[in-house]
This record gives sequence, C-alpha cells and structure tokens, in this order.
Amino acid sequence: VGTNQGGLDTGTIANTTYHVWLIKRSDTGVVDALFSTSTAPTMPANYDKKRRIGSILRESAAIVAFVQDGDMFQRKVPINSYDATNPGTAAVTVTLQVPTGINVIAVGGWRISNGAGGGVSALLTDLATTDTAPGVTISNAEGATNANDGASFSVRTNTSAQIRYRGDFSDTNTRVRMSTIGWIDTRGGSGVFSGVGTASAGTAGQIPYFASAGNSLTATSTIFLLNGNVGIGTTTPTQLLTISKAGTTANANIPNGWLCVDDDGGCVGATAVTIYAKGGTVTGSTDVAENYYSSISLETGDIVSAAGGKNIDKATSTSQTVIGVMSTAPGVLLGYDMDNRANDSSTYPVALAGRVPVKVSLENGPIAIGDRISVSSIAGVGMKYVATSTSSGQPTVGMALEPFDGWSPSTGSGQSEYSQIGKVLVFVNLGQPQIAAKGGTGDLAEMTANTTSLNRDLNINGFSILNVKSISGMNGLWKIDENGNITAQSVNTQSLTIGGGIASGVTIYDRTSGSPTCIYIEGGVIKTSSGACGATTNAGTEAIIETAPAADSTNSPQATTTPDIIPTATTTPDIIPVATTTPEIIPIATSTEPVATTTEPVIISETDSTSSPQAATTTP
Repeated sequence: VGTNQGGLDTGTIANTTYHVWLIKRSDTGVVDALFSTSTAPTMPANYDKKRRIGSILRESAAIVAFVQDGDMFQRKVPINSYDATNPGTAAVTVTLQVPTGINVIAVGGWRISNGAGGGVSALLTDLATTDTAPGVTISNAEGATNANDGASFSVRTNTSAQIRYRGDFSDTNTRVRMSTIGWIDTRGGSGVFSGVGTASAGTAGQIPYFASAGNSLTATSTIFLLNGNVGIGTTTPTQLLTISKAGTTANANIPNGWLCVDDDGGCVGATAVTIYAKGGTVTGSTDVAENYYSSISLETGDIVSAAGGKNIDKATSTSQTVIGVMSTAPGVLLGYDMDNRANDSSTYPVALAGRVPVKVSLENGPIAIGDRISVSSIAGVGMKYVATSTSSGQPTVGMALEPFDGWSPSTGSGQSEYSQIGKVLVFVNLGQPQIAAKGGTGDLAEMTANTTSLNRDLNINGFSILNVKSISGMNGLWKIDENGNITAQSVNTQSLTIGGGIASGVTIYDRTSGSPTCIYIEGGVIKTSSGACGATTNAGTEAIIETAPAADSTNSPQATTTPDIIPTATTTPDIIPVATTTPEIIPIATSTEPVATTTEPVIISETDSTSSPQAATTTP
C-alpha cells in the first residue's frame, strides 16, 4: 500500500516529524506500515486498524539516526538546541530537537556560565505548568558566580517540542546553553493513550476522552474511556470501572490497601487488607462478628450478654442471655455502619461463630481442650463448665481449643508466670450443655475410639439424652423403638399401669397353639378376646375363674374320680364337716348363719387315708 512516496499517507517528503503507524485490514488480516505527519493519519482503503509505534525526525534531508531502548529514543549524535547570552529573568520558550505533534519527555543537558555579577537559580519546566519565578529554594539548576555549572534535565514538551527556561539573574556575563540527547515516548502505553477517532482537548492531569463514530473503541491501548466509563482491558466498559481480559482471567490487586463499597458515597475505609461494604466488612481473620453498642468499656475476649436491642453488657454467672465474645479481629463484620452514630467508640464487634481468644479463669479448675466454657463469677470472664445440680442449663459460649492451667510460656528470662486469669482460643458455639467434655467417667474425645462407638461406660451426670430415635440392647434381646414400643425378655416391676382405649389389655400367647388372646377389663368385668390386643375386633366374652382349696398334707392322695358338685344353698346352709375316716352322712345343721350369695360352684371332695374317696349319697 502507499502512494509511491516511501510509505507516506499524503504529501511529499520534507524535513519534519514522521509518526510511524502499523495498520491492518480486519477483512483480510493484512498488516502494513504507514508514515504520517499527523496523529490522525489518512488510512488507505479498507484499512481500519492502526497503532502508532514511534516517531522519527528528518533533518537536513535525512532521517536522524537513533538508538531505541523500549520507550527511550537517543539520537546517535546529541545536538545543541539553545545558546543564549544574557537571556533575562523572564520566561523563555526553548525549542528542542524532539518529535512534534505529540508530548514526549525531552532528555538533555544544560550549562550555565556566570561572571562576577552573580549566580543564577533557574527552572526548566513544562509549558503546561504555571510559570514560576525561580529562587534558591525553587530551582532545578544552579550557576554559581564566576563559574561554569552544568546539569542534565528531563522535561515534558508540548506538541511543538518546546519547554520553558527562566532564571533569577542575568547580565552580559550570563550564558545558558542546552543540548538534546533524546526523548522518552510511551507510544500509547503507560500514561499516553491512543485510540481510533479524535481526542478531546482535555486538561492537565486528566485522561483524554477518545470516541469514534458510534462511541465504539477499537484501539489496542490498555485503558479506555467510553461515555464516562473506564475500561481496563476492554473497549466496551459498561460500568464506571470495568476490568476484563478476553480469553483469560482479569485480576485486580490492591497492595496493602482496602476496598469500600456502599450505596450513598459515605463509605470510608480505615484498615488495610479489609473489604468494607454498606453494613459489613470482610478481612482474612477467622470469626464472624456483629456490631453492638455498649455504655461501658469492653475489651477483646470479654464474654457479653444482651442488654436490650442492639446493646450489650459484660456477662455474669447469672446471665441467661449470653450472645458471644468480644472479637479481636473479625473475619466478617456485620452491621459495619450500624445507625451511623457519631460516637464509634461505643461500637463493639461480638463474635457469633468461629475461633476467638476468650478471657478465662481457674474458678472451676484447669481447662482442657474440649471443655465447654461458661461464665465465671467475674463479669466477662469464662471458666470450665462443670455439671452440677445448680449449673444445669447454664449458658456456654463454646469449646476450648487449647488448655489453660494458669502458667504462661517462658519469657525471655526463661521464667514462666502464673495467673488465675488468662486467655484461651475458643470455638464459639453458643448453647446449653447436655454432656460436659470433662464429665463423668471420662473425656468424650478419649472414650470415642471412632466416629460410631464408645469404648467405655458413659456417665452423663444427671443430664437428659434428648431426641433419641431408638435404643437397642446387645444381641437384640431388648429395644425401645421410635414408636414407643418396648420389647424385652421379661419385666420385673413394682407396679404396671395399662392405659385405657380400644387397644388396651394384655396379650397372652397359648403355649400349645401359639395363638394370642387379649385379656382386658370392660365395664368392670374381666373379658377375653381372640387375637392380640389392638389387633382384634371380636366381641369379648366374660372370663370364667374357678378356685379350689389347697390339699391337706395329712390326708391320702385325692380321689381320681370326679367329685360330686354340691350347689350352695340359697337358704340356711348345711354345715358338712370333713370326715377323717370313712365318711358318714351328717344331718343338716339348723344354724342360722348367713350364707354368701356367690353363684360360683364349690368343689367338695373327701379322702380317706385307707380307702378310695367316696361321694356323699344324700342330698343336702
């Protein structure tokens, strides 16, 4: 491409600055080079992408030779750019031999010669900055009386390759000379921004705004501005700040800093390595905390209790509203700004979960790993929880993760110190204990050989076992299932209560047939029904119960024949004494002794020690 003019976009070759561009066609992917005196070159047909890669100088009909090292361009031969005698004390504009059309950092050297009249304090500055009178305290070069002094300089130029010189003394013996060594050109990176289209003017300290037709950016620079949004690694930022990198991850690093996010512009961070948000903060620590207020001074490690609303107080041994521990360095802090109270000194972070140091005492003895921590008689200070009749239900704040026996580690002197109060790391887990870690016959952690069984007896010190689904004995000989049914081989008890209802009763299984029969009481009458109690719906029948007198040990064996059954008289009963020998028929007595009205039959049998039993043959 080109116009047979050595790669120029337009015009003819001249002594001036030429900007070197790489250009590309998106449709074919063809890449070429172009030279232009403009920062907005005329593109050949179908070429729609470009990037300036540098600028060259043409002087005395030849390209100035240079050496490039990254963004540093050095003329192979430095050139004198300024030589003036008695330049005066007003500002002087100096033109250097660096590229025009762009801003660069001119690099060079200067020399000031003075006579007996006096020395010079001078300033070399960017023309975009305020013209300032130099002096002993404001200068970047000094020329002493009757001396030749020199210095190097690096000053930003305007687009006409110019800088400003100003000295505080000048006479006929004052001579100022400057030479150009090279320039620094960032070429669209590291602070000089490039893009397709026309750049707005902008002001010093502002990023130029680039936009082509349709506000679509296609330049290859790192940072872009589009419709007020800043894009890093993307040409289409959709938010005030959009970080994106096609085909890979986009990371953001804030070394030793903080990040603050809110919805009203009032968020202010204070601590490095912290993320602040409206209502909370996130750091790298290990506990979750929430802000509360207190009218008294609290310290880290204090155990606290609720005092109403968002207020807290030091917990005591009688507190039933223990809510947590004063956090040392919350990992996640909720309620960061609370109600935006002016006095933040009354705001305290309370650890609700996680690992925190907790103040403890030896009031209940040394603390071991695994012990639950409750509140001691000292406000805000914990102790080992020990189950007693009076401590049942006392709140605990968590489980000790390290032991405490009062001795602190050796100091630099090699001596340990003893104190009744110290701090231990505790895993915050609020609750009321059911089983103490150091209770009964052993430590639960030691008693557990694995996660499914214990290897010794367990004593729970009078506490309850709650929410048990079922319990089974060894070899399945007894159990209590989740429906409340008890299965056992035998029951030995002082009393047994059988509840009412259609399913109540006692089920007995026939020894021969194995069939169940339900025995129950209904309307005061003992009844039986075929089938198990609760499973049968048959109408029951009244149970018949027979009684017989005990055999006399002095008599002969009972007769094997069926004895006569003599009904009980409904009038004055006959009294029939039992014979000790051969029975006789005895007349009916005339006694008027009342007779019971029972209708149960009575079995009467008589036996003789020498003969078979005989039944009475007379009717009473």
